[in-house]
Amino acid sequence: MTLNDRIQGGMAVVRALSSPKAFRIALGIWIVYAAIIAILVAAQPNKRTVTPEYRKASIEWWAGNPIYKGRMHGYLYLPHCAILYTPYTWLPLRVGEVAWRFTAIGLFGWCIWRLCSVFGGERRNWWFLVASVGALPASLSCARNGQANLPMAALLAFAAVDLGRGAWNRSAMSLILSFALKPLGAVPCLLAGACYSRKMVFRLGLALIFLGLISFVHFRPEYVIEQYKMMVETLRVAGQPNQRLFCDVQGLLITFGIMPAAKWMLGIRVLAAVGALWAAILALQRYEAARGAFVCMMLSALYLVLFNPRTETNSYVLLAPFLGVLIAECARQPRLLSRFLWLSGFALILTCENWGALHKWTNLWLKATASLVFSCYLVRDIYLARDPLGLRKPDPE
Repeated sequence: MTLNDRIQGGMAVVRALSSPKAFRIALGIWIVYAAIIAILVAAQPNKRTVTPEYRKASIEWWAGNPIYKGRMHGYLYLPHCAILYTPYTWLPLRVGEVAWRFTAIGLFGWCIWRLCSVFGGERRNWWFLVASVGALPASLSCARNGQANLPMAALLAFAAVDLGRGAWNRSAMSLILSFALKPLGAVPCLLAGACYSRKMVFRLGLALIFLGLISFVHFRPEYVIEQYKMMVETLRVAGQPNQRLFCDVQGLLITFGIMPAAKWMLGIRVLAAVGALWAAILALQRYEAARGAFVCMMLSALYLVLFNPRTETNSYVLLAPFLGVLIAECARQPRLLSRFLWLSGFALILTCENWGALHKWTNLWLKATASLVFSCYLVRDIYLARDPLGLRKPDPE
């Protein structure tokens, strides 16, 4: 029996799972995953974590103390992230740390379930199992560290579902919350506003105004204004790193000895933004609403990981919910075995920070390279009006 036959036989067993059994297995995986993260975090709440920045900023915000330092590193978010994190500061350290992880993991699992409900139809439980197995490994370090990238990935997936269903208010809420969590959320907001201008510009504008007003629920409005000024300066400094620390296209080029000038990188990012907008509009023209929105939000995630000058290795979790669904689609069809294998290989690459000694060799370039290849295949399929990376039109329910 060849390796190909063995793989096909294994996939046939998975495809034969009944819907209730597939859901029980998937739910068990999520419960075990969350429990492992909770145990690790509760045992060592101050190890391998970024949440002290959120906690400190939240406490200092309500105390009326500066939360921005005007430096390359530190708190690099909007004030709203500190406001959103406030409930977790009311809890004892270990409890708050675990509760934050449970929130992020819960949102991540829910977004995969919602995507599978759109594309899996009556087989949504089976899709949920396969998509979870495909997406979860890329989230391991992000969940352990407590990074806001994990709930942001969920919010982009929520937006994809709601844009596809014409739930404009919910999609605007998801998008503006992604911006509240991380300034990078401006990218999917702008892309959705450009692609769905008649439905989304007004809603996103209102949501942005509401977001701004929320930050003034503070006993010192002049302090809020000062923090916004400091935020602009801090983000300006942080957005121009000339260090070999980040995993975007610039980090890829630097790894191979190419040091692009700042103006050249700016030009590349602008061209990439135009290209992402063109591909998204073309996708909305060539696919029905569900796949058009899916591709639109996946393009925003690809742009964020490839062209944000501060992309970290854990930022690639933004791709995980979309990749999980694509893997589930290919696993469903025996004829797409080769595509299933290379997409699974891409999912494995998104876990390279957990490869021990190999991580030092793969850091900064491997994920970016794989994502560029993935992007090329996606844009090719959009241009040729093929199923995007094999994702078929959802069955009508």
